Amino acid sequence: TTLLGSNEAVGLPKLPTTSYDRPPSSPEAAAGMLSRATFAWLNPTLRLGNQRPLEENDLPPLCRMDSSQTATDSFDRHFEAMRALGTASQPNAVALSLWRSFGREFAVAGVVKLLSDVCQLATPLLLRHMISLLEGGANAAQGVRATLALFAVSCLQAFSLRHYFAQLFRTGLRLRAAVVGATYRKLLRVAPTARVSFGDVTNLIGPDSQRICDLVPYLHALWFAPLQVLAALGLIFSECD
Repeated sequence: TTLLGSNEAVGLPKLPTTSYDRPPSSPEAAAGMLSRATFAWLNPTLRLGNQRPLEENDLPPLCRMDSSQTATDSFDRHFEAMRALGTASQPNAVALSLWRSFGREFAVAGVVKLLSDVCQLATPLLLRHMISLLEGGANAAQGVRATLALFAVSCLQAFSLRHYFAQLFRTGLRLRAAVVGATYRKLLRVAPTARVSFGDVTNLIGPDSQRICDLVPYLHALWFAPLQVLAALGLIFSECD
């Protein structure tokens, strides 16, 4: 954090960030809504991987939003805005810049996880409803409706959970790319007289950034784990009454 928020490079020119050749478009960018929802745009790569070990040239290009340049540019833009307001020296300036860059997609993933948990809670309720229908001598139409409802809820729960993890793993990679990219740009702009610990730099772009990447998919557990416990206790008490 100290390295990213340092002001040692005052007076040095800012590096250009758009000097790279544009990569070929990603198949995900050209995929339709159904293909994105089912991850079908990955099928050619998966089929090729089933035939032989994949090589670097076999992997599809990244989307523009997943590139390290885009992630670093977004972080730099928000951090420079805080610097203009005089708040870049605060201890949480880097974390706040990362939140402003990637917080929206992180929050959207939380909504998807909430939908998954609601479906998970609805499954035992639907099962109890089906049992009550069987005990009450329900007709075939009622049984079919209950079965279809259970099937739809289970599919929606699996669908939302897969997209929750896919989105958060992607967000974690973007966070890691932003931290590594911002550190690299800072090192190129740092003044020759600045005291920089190369051990701190190595830790920041290596283990520390990887820990951030690994932590992101499980941060929502801070709220959904207690919620799941309370929901389970509620179901147990409702059955005991």
